[in-house]
Amino acid sequence: PVVDEEEFALVRTLKGKKTAYREAFENLKMVKSEVEYLNKMTEQARAKLVMHFDAWYKSVYEDDGLGATDDANDNQEQDGEVMDDGEKFDRLEVERVMAEDPESLAYHKAAKNVFRKATVGAKGKTKRIN
Repeated sequence: PVVDEEEFALVRTLKGKKTAYREAFENLKMVKSEVEYLNKMTEQARAKLVMHFDAWYKSVYEDDGLGATDDANDNQEQDGEVMDDGEKFDRLEVERVMAEDPESLAYHKAAKNVFRKATVGAKGKTKRIN
């Protein structure tokens, strides 16, 4: 079969396009590999951040008796102690946060304790906020 000039140009263009496609596909594979690596590094950094935040939170807020650990909350319920409305609300709030985003629980506890420290003065009396 004889190939005319127009068909030859089309075949040459097709080969050029295939080569460009292969190069772009290889580049895509490399970029996907980089993205996967960076996602893993981000997850590791996030886990490390949460771990350090938890340690900081415990050292600052739970050592002074304001924060209750989860074990203490569980023991109160197992002892059959009746919770007041505030305790029930706190428990529901913790359950809501755990259902939505478990990693943010430490942040919510810290924010709540900071608010409590800012609004509750000595002898448990509420401070005025101007």
